[in-house]
Amino acid sequence: VLFSDMDNYMYEDQLRPLLLRMQKQHLLLLLGLRDEALHRWTIMETGGKREAFVKSLAHKMTLERQAYAAEMASGGIDVVDVPVGELAWTAVNRYLDVKSGDRL
Repeated sequence: VLFSDMDNYMYEDQLRPLLLRMQKQHLLLLLGLRDEALHRWTIMETGGKREAFVKSLAHKMTLERQAYAAEMASGGIDVVDVPVGELAWTAVNRYLDVKSGDRL
């Protein structure tokens, strides 16, 4: 299980090949910690240029996270992006799913 906030350093070209190589011998689960501030910015009301700029950047970053998660999933890596408050039970449920499916 890899825990990450999936910020910009996760998009580096060196990490993807490493994870895909690890995935050949290990069952990987990438648990992303969703940025709640980023989420709030994507749904905020825009009352001026500054808010519109912040909202557009938040949308851009959200789309980049989704694209990264899709790229990892296309390589066979299970990806879950959850709020911090749901991290523990999501990790436990995914582990139980893996155990019940005899994937370990």
